[in-house]
Formats: sequence, structure tokens, C-alpha cells
Amino acid sequence: MKYKLFISDFDSTLNYDLGYTVSQRTYNAIQNYVNAGGIFCISTGRFWHSIKPPLAKYGIDLHDTLIGCNNGGTIYKAQTGEVVYSCKANHESALQLIKRAYDQGLEVHLFVDDYFYIDKHTAITEKYELNATNLPMTIVGNLVDFVVKHKCQPYKIGIIWDINKTEQDYKNFKQGLNNLDFTMSLHGGNAMVEVTSIDAGKGNTAVQMAKMLNIPLANTIGIGDGDNDVSLLSMVGLGIAMGNAASQVKAVAKKIADNCDDEGVAKILELATADKL
Repeated sequence: MKYKLFISDFDSTLNYDLGYTVSQRTYNAIQNYVNAGGIFCISTGRFWHSIKPPLAKYGIDLHDTLIGCNNGGTIYKAQTGEVVYSCKANHESALQLIKRAYDQGLEVHLFVDDYFYIDKHTAITEKYELNATNLPMTIVGNLVDFVVKHKCQPYKIGIIWDINKTEQDYKNFKQGLNNLDFTMSLHGGNAMVEVTSIDAGKGNTAVQMAKMLNIPLANTIGIGDGDNDVSLLSMVGLGIAMGNAASQVKAVAKKIADNCDDEGVAKILELATADKL
């Protein structure tokens, strides 16, 4: 089997619908791939507390493998939750970013270690709770003051972007923050800008996982749908975009899979297991 490591995004890639459903065919395809000697890993923008429950709920057995979280900020052992790799954002850059977001009246979410900090409850955070994403949110008031007091180096910062702003506004917002990496995705009508260290990213997750598992990147598949998957698809041996992927993701992919609600990941896994890719 040529492709011995399969790295999959989670939301709108491995799963579908707001129930975060993983189909039986997909589950079977994962197990068959692993039984054939492949290693199946997850790389997600979610953090550990948010990704572990849905995987367990749908019976995806990853106990001997790795889960990349926070867009490359952390890699965990799936069975124990042990952090085996971490890459935190620079403190001063993170502080400058949050100040800039506040100056523009933007909502900020802060991810430090295994904790999720907000300044107050909003309609967005209520949606997180309603969708059972298992985010243990802690209200701490002004996040600038919190970051200064605790000298935080976050794994990830989430900014709820104003969809009425222009592309130039976005470029201006990122201006000068060269130690940080920015990706943007749409979630239920909201635009989320996810910010990590420039040395994080899902592409770096692939590099680190392949190194830990002693598998050449050339023998690795990466599959995803969002802006944060571009670096993953660009780094692995075979980058695959979902049929429902954003245009910039399809532009860097070597192959396009079917949509997430048409079991696109399962079909690619079946081809990989049969060594037909």
C-alpha cells in the first residue's frame, strides 16, 4: 500500500450535518484501512475537548494514533490525551492582535492549553453550546487584560469577522503581524478567522505526524475542505479536496473527492486500501 498515512480534516470532511455524523461506510473504511496497515489521523481546527467526544460518539477507534488540534498548534495521543507536540503563538503578537480586534469591535475567542476563554457570552458562543461541541468556556472579561496578566501564549485565537468588510480590510487587519498565521472559514453565516503561530498550521501537523510515525511525506494523504486545509494539501504526497471544498482548497489539490454528505472520505480510503490511488 503506497499511502500508509491518511490525515483527515473533521468538520465537513469526515462528518456531515450539524449532528457531526460519521457514516457507517466511512467508519468501515477507516477500520479496513487500518487493518491493511495504514495509519488514520485527524487534523482539525477544533481543540482537544471539542474533537474527542464526537470521535468517541461515532465509534471511531483511534486509540493508537494522533490527533492534530488548533490548526497545528497541538498534536495529541488519541488514547491518553497526552500532548506530543505544541506550537504556541508569540505573546506580544497575540496581544497586538486582540487589541486590534477589540478596536474594530470584533468578537475574540482565546484558546490556551486545554482552555477556551471569552470575555462574555454571545450569540456565537450560545451556538457552540447548542451544537454540543463540548467547549468548556470560561468568561474572564477583557481578554487584553487577561493575556497581559497571565502572559498567555495561546495555541489559537478565533476572531469573528465582519462579513461586510472588504478583502482590503482583511489585509489591513493582518498587516505587520508576521509571526502569526491566518485562515478564514464560514460557519453558519459567520466568518471565523483562526490565528496561530506562523510555525503551526495543518501542513506542519502533517510534517510532525509523518516524522513521529516514521512515514515519508510522499506516502501520506491529506484531505480537507477549508482554508485551514490548504497547507495540509500542499505538504503531503497526495492532497485531496472534498467536493464541497472552498475554491482555494481545490486549487492546490491533486484530486477532488465527492462531497462530505456523499461519503467522499470513505471512497478515497477504499481506493487507498486497495492501492488504487
